[in-house]
Amino acid sequence: PSPRRTGYCGRYDADLDNRVLKSVYWEEPDRRLIRSLWFHGEAGKRVPYEEEDSQEIEAALNRLRRGQERAPLLVPVNRGRHDVRFEAMPEQVDVTGSLSS
Repeated sequence: PSPRRTGYCGRYDADLDNRVLKSVYWEEPDRRLIRSLWFHGEAGKRVPYEEEDSQEIEAALNRLRRGQERAPLLVPVNRGRHDVRFEAMPEQVDVTGSLSS
């Protein structure tokens, strides 16, 4: 069975396997549920990348971190219509709070 989570003060159930948000107390169309770590757009109007694109961006970042790729690195997104470009390796914060590269 699909795991269910309650969200928005118990007004919706989230079906995580099928990525659907369903209202509990009233009739309305189901909403699409997106899981994403990466967003695009202007400040205040950020939109999540599609799940597949977000996974590709995260995989590319991990390859950069492991030294398997070098910047600049282009990652095709939106079915190849756009690219996310890593210009340089982002700085990382270690557990002590100091910056490392």
